Amino acid sequence: MASRTCPKWTLFIPLFIIIISFGLNIASLSHPTWVSQGSSLEFSLTKCTNCPSSNDQWSWECYAQYYCELNDDLGDCKLFKDGYKASYAYLFLEVLSLMLTVMLIEKLIIAGTGGDYGSPMLIYIISSFVFICHLLATIIWFGLSKASWSGSCDSTKNPTTDTDRPDFCAEGGPAIAIANIFINAFAVVAVFFFMCKRDRLTDGVRLGVEDGKWLCLPTRYWMFITLSLLFTGIIFLLAAIGEDSWVKRDPRAHHMHGSLLRCKDCIADYDWVGWDCLAGNECDSDSSSGACHLFKHLRDSSSAFVTLAGITVVLIAMFIQVVSGILSGRDYGIRILNYAYPVLIALSNLLGTIIWFGISKAGFDKNCDNKQNDPEDTLDICSTTGPSLSIVSNFLFVPMAVIFFISYWKRGESRPLSALTQIETPGNTHGLHDVTNFQGGYPKKVAP
Repeated sequence: MASRTCPKWTLFIPLFIIIISFGLNIASLSHPTWVSQGSSLEFSLTKCTNCPSSNDQWSWECYAQYYCELNDDLGDCKLFKDGYKASYAYLFLEVLSLMLTVMLIEKLIIAGTGGDYGSPMLIYIISSFVFICHLLATIIWFGLSKASWSGSCDSTKNPTTDTDRPDFCAEGGPAIAIANIFINAFAVVAVFFFMCKRDRLTDGVRLGVEDGKWLCLPTRYWMFITLSLLFTGIIFLLAAIGEDSWVKRDPRAHHMHGSLLRCKDCIADYDWVGWDCLAGNECDSDSSSGACHLFKHLRDSSSAFVTLAGITVVLIAMFIQVVSGILSGRDYGIRILNYAYPVLIALSNLLGTIIWFGISKAGFDKNCDNKQNDPEDTLDICSTTGPSLSIVSNFLFVPMAVIFFISYWKRGESRPLSALTQIETPGNTHGLHDVTNFQGGYPKKVAP
């Protein structure tokens, strides 16, 4: 007796659970309170959310630098170093989990609507890694931070001399992360069950894409040009993020040199200090000073740029699937999304660059030697290599989006692969190939 199958729309059941889990991931990452320490400090995953005014929005790194510079053996040095390692390990794994979740959501939507979602094995693999990444992130965070709900959470009596490491108390963020482990596990089980029970006959209807032309070049060649521009743009974007030189000031007027996130040699005895650390100190001393405005602008602009760069990378991962599918001769995905991905990549990257310049007020044409005649004026700052690399990436992503949009629109008609002229080749037991009209896996348009 044949086992009963589930219609394709039932894949929306695990999709609904996956979306709930995705929302909980976002809620945990953005939760304002992950740990508390003593009666006056509360931390989110990345920064202090309830702290003295001199430490306003200080990150874990700021606190670790401050106490460890005094003495590596201090209890608070050990505490904040553990918090720093735990938070960024969790962030890395959880962002990876989120990116895989977005890919899984897209594939389930395509499968549920009867489209070509690629290999079914990818859905099993991606859903498994979504769960593994989230589980590992939570375990590693608790292991490194040593936070618990049963700790005393008392601060050290004298943070500048005590060597005993105080406790962290876990708060709302970790609770959401733990609850999401069970929801995530249930979602993976649901994905496996409904994918296993799906009607495989719907998988048999695969669409091939005939090789259309634009400006005398076949679609396949334009896809290779698209990929070349895309990967070159990625190289420039990553190079910009990793570049040590983003801004500078003239040596004759309060010399300063910094990367996207940190300043070099701005404070004695520190090689690199985050803009958030500098903003907290300077604005506590004088919230109306030009230096305070400058550090706050650089802190906020860098946060916005990194966020939009992360969104760009996720969109690129989604888009690569689309181009790979087209190059293999398959009409992958949902057409409106296929058109949207390259446009959103270009817009996200462009917006990140514009926002950074808009908030930081940096420029290439400034002399960077503002003597601060008015102490409340924001100090002039000059853009250097990092912003230049970011601008170059836009000149690659924008034409990439235009080329893909037009060539995808100009491609040949989609039709079932069985409708293309095909014959079975010797030794081919897995499918049919058009021997006379097939180049590198890409079907050519056949004359009627």
